[in-house]
Amino acid sequence: MPHGSSLQIRIVNAEEFQQDLTVQFKNDDSQTESSATIPKDGGWVTLSNTFTGDNGEESADSVPFITTPKIRPFSRLSNTDGPTI
Repeated sequence: MPHGSSLQIRIVNAEEFQQDLTVQFKNDDSQTESSATIPKDGGWVTLSNTFTGDNGEESADSVPFITTPKIRPFSRLSNTDGPTI
């Protein structure tokens, strides 16, 4: 995910799922990695790979990882600049 970009995501089976999820934005520098929460209520949320650096809020190229419990698939990703994943 390029720096400065964002994605939209939600839990599509929120009535069954009932658990927040965490997205971790990983890269090769732990000082520039961040995380965000996907709420269990099923509402769309826009996430970006931002962190607090020396110049305030900054961004870095990262890969989003979602840690999930072992249940049915749960989400739908939509890159705000491209197609739905």
